[in-house]
Amino acid sequence: MKTNKANAAPRYGSKAQVTLFIILGIIILLALGLGIYFATKVIIKPKMPATETAIQEYVQECIKQTAIIALKKIGDNGGYISFENKYREFNLQTEPAEGDGLPISEIELYSIPCWWYMKTPNQCNNCYLTSDNMPLLPEIEEQINEYVANNLNICIKGFAPFTNQYTIKTKQEPIIETQITKDSIRITSEYPIEISKAGQTTKIKDFETEINVKFKDIYDLATEIINLEKEKSVIEERIMHMLSAHMGASYDKLPPISEITHDYYLITWAKEIVKIKIQQTLNSYMPLLRFYGTKNSKEINSKNKYTKGFYNAMQINDLNKKYNLFLDISYNDWPIYFSINPEPLTGTYHKQNFPYDILPPIQTNTYEFYYDLSIPLLFQIRDSNAFGGEGYTLNFAVETNIRDNKNPNNWNIGQGTLGPWDSSKTKQETLIINRTSGKCTETAGKYQCSIDNKKYETITQCTEMCYTEKRISQTKKIFKTEFCSAEQKLSGKIKIIVKSGQEKIETAGISYRCGNYKTCSIGITDENGEAEFQLPICYGGALSVHKPGYKTEKVSLNTEINKAEIINFDLKKEKEFTVSFKKMPITSTETKNGIEASCCDKKQNPISTQKATLSIEKVKENPIDTSFVQAIVIDQDSKIKLVPGKYKVTMQYLDEIGIVIPAECKSVCIEEKQNNAIKACSTACKENTEISKTSCKIIFPLKPEWCEDLDFAKQQCEEHCAKTECKKWMKLPEEDMNIRPALLGGAMIDSENGYWIVTEADINSGLTNINFYVLEVPTPTCLDTTGCAYPPCIGLDEIGKIKEYSDLFRQELEPVFS
Repeated sequence: MKTNKANAAPRYGSKAQVTLFIILGIIILLALGLGIYFATKVIIKPKMPATETAIQEYVQECIKQTAIIALKKIGDNGGYISFENKYREFNLQTEPAEGDGLPISEIELYSIPCWWYMKTPNQCNNCYLTSDNMPLLPEIEEQINEYVANNLNICIKGFAPFTNQYTIKTKQEPIIETQITKDSIRITSEYPIEISKAGQTTKIKDFETEINVKFKDIYDLATEIINLEKEKSVIEERIMHMLSAHMGASYDKLPPISEITHDYYLITWAKEIVKIKIQQTLNSYMPLLRFYGTKNSKEINSKNKYTKGFYNAMQINDLNKKYNLFLDISYNDWPIYFSINPEPLTGTYHKQNFPYDILPPIQTNTYEFYYDLSIPLLFQIRDSNAFGGEGYTLNFAVETNIRDNKNPNNWNIGQGTLGPWDSSKTKQETLIINRTSGKCTETAGKYQCSIDNKKYETITQCTEMCYTEKRISQTKKIFKTEFCSAEQKLSGKIKIIVKSGQEKIETAGISYRCGNYKTCSIGITDENGEAEFQLPICYGGALSVHKPGYKTEKVSLNTEINKAEIINFDLKKEKEFTVSFKKMPITSTETKNGIEASCCDKKQNPISTQKATLSIEKVKENPIDTSFVQAIVIDQDSKIKLVPGKYKVTMQYLDEIGIVIPAECKSVCIEEKQNNAIKACSTACKENTEISKTSCKIIFPLKPEWCEDLDFAKQQCEEHCAKTECKKWMKLPEEDMNIRPALLGGAMIDSENGYWIVTEADINSGLTNINFYVLEVPTPTCLDTTGCAYPPCIGLDEIGKIKEYSDLFRQELEPVFS
């Protein structure tokens, strides 16, 4: 028994040890598992790339769409989202040429702000003009910032598309930064968002989007126009030109500025009729006003040198550069301020009698009148390529002023008769010519500008936008010329390899440009298509390779001290093609709905007097891509060079024989006849806006059958009672107008109707000819379609419909290789 007890003790102890080891093992495994779990929780950041990308794109699209709404409001309202803003206080009036804007509608005094106008009342002695209502670009950027920040939630809608799966919280209101760049509008936002699902959380805060509209170009064109008005009064000069052409000592003309006749009677004019004739003249001829350098400028030729001189004098040739923008100037019968002296509107006469009445007396009549005019005009600048082809328009008003037949500039130097003009009240701004560049520093994968602390995705964007400008008058600084010197070439070895497919390109020229500094010619490639060299230090530089017969290629290159790089270029070889063209007449048919166009059943060869100009422009594949543009007059030996890519095509079709607009093809009513029946009808219609059968029979006592259908009666009320009868007509033009050569058609292939795409297969096909097509518009029969006497009535505006017809018949315009 004793022995058994002694042997039992170790057996029980061994079991306890095993149990202990098992427990310890479980604890260690649990500790290890928990350690791995918590380590994973700490080290591995949960990723939800699909969610983050979708929500980020959703917010960016909302920022973009809200900004587009803001931009459209700015375009519609003359540079302002609302008349209630912190930048300007507007004095809106309904009186002609009073207040700070052009009254478009009396409803809520809706007006377009005047960017150049007379600030003082019309009947002023010390008058002054101002451009105070023209917003500055930073003000426009700030308006977009505020609008997007205040209205973004309307589009976000509480992240409704994602709330079924995710919990999304916003940490602060969005901070919006808008940058109007040369080619677009860039919008960035700091808008911290937390996205949670199943205990996992991710954060995003930075958003960026871009709007495709050349607002900077639009604003620059508007600035040039306002400066030309300040400095030269170019619009007033044209208005006096068009009015003077219709002045004369005749009842059917405007009172002349100065004229002498020898009639035996004096002519007297009625002031109200003179005012109506001025407005009719403005309505007829203001659409001809054009600025050379915009997309809708044109020149009209005529055998009659006076007719030619009149129409071409309506084109203003003072812009400093060309703009790929449409500019329309309109006067839509808005009320004008008009005064004329002396009154009554008649002349003075002197009768010369001869002794003994040996000769009949001679009467000399002298007419001399002084016009005071304030005329509101609407300017509309349009980028047809904006918003992916939807187009964008900026509206603003200009009030043109004439006092004592003089424009403000001449009046300012003492040529007026009503008193001096206080030039100190006129806001004159010099051009922006002084620029100070900031420094771009890389921070967390982006580049921060030292001037405004804004962050940019690339160094190129940062260097382009990181600067300040001052409106001061000083000589433009000369760019440094030592940039290309050997002492400045501090980079590491830059190796260039140039090929075209598998072909090594020898003797290809290489150049390097940094911002506005001088472009440096670096050298050429060797027989292996290679070159190695050092470059000056530059942020935002561009390296170019060029060789005849190949399209020039360019890449961004930021150089750093002792930093070496290898850069490969693949040049696209140009292929030469012979070009020709055919015309496709557009047939116009007069229907009850107006003129309808059909086209393209016939493709005709041009005759010897018909020519076409061709301009092709390759669409850039990236912002720094080099331009590839060609323009030719198509004849038997015309050739162009192409590389694969998308192209914009513009063609103009001209006929050297020209066209003739017949004399007196257009009728214009210059004096209306009072018709009591129509007047009574019109009054009855206005008093009975809700026409009943009873009131209808009162309005149309002679047409009771109209009252059987009240909708028809309402239509007749609008049409019949608005008619006027004319007492006296004017016929235009006074003589045949020969336009020679005449622009009678063309073609436009662009982003709106679909670029012309040239493929590698087209280049390598072995075909060497291309046939282009132009649309021949219906030949105009009159100045315009209003009051036209020749059916079908086709106005000169047909010439301006090339783009409209190109969009309509785009499929037929596709160039054909052969």
